[in-house]
Amino acid sequence: MSKSVPLYHEGHHLTCALSDFFVKPGSRVYEIGSSTGTHTMALAKAQDKARAAGLSQVSFVADDIMAMDLEPADLIVAYYTVQFIRPSERARLR
Repeated sequence: MSKSVPLYHEGHHLTCALSDFFVKPGSRVYEIGSSTGTHTMALAKAQDKARAAGLSQVSFVADDIMAMDLEPADLIVAYYTVQFIRPSERARLR
């Protein structure tokens, strides 16, 4: 993906930097369409406060995002994912 998406790594760095504003110890974060998990792990490592407090937990769920009920979250990342959901179905993503 890094070779086919312009500024792929830069986008990851930007998302991680922005996450510091939204994510605090005890926050819930979702990454929809995590692929290999590289970006998810970078987000987890970017949360130094949470890790220091022993609060950083990462788990992966393989499921259809359109069929899932998500808990309220402080940050939801869908990096290069939403374009793969049919336009008529995107409004259901909440």
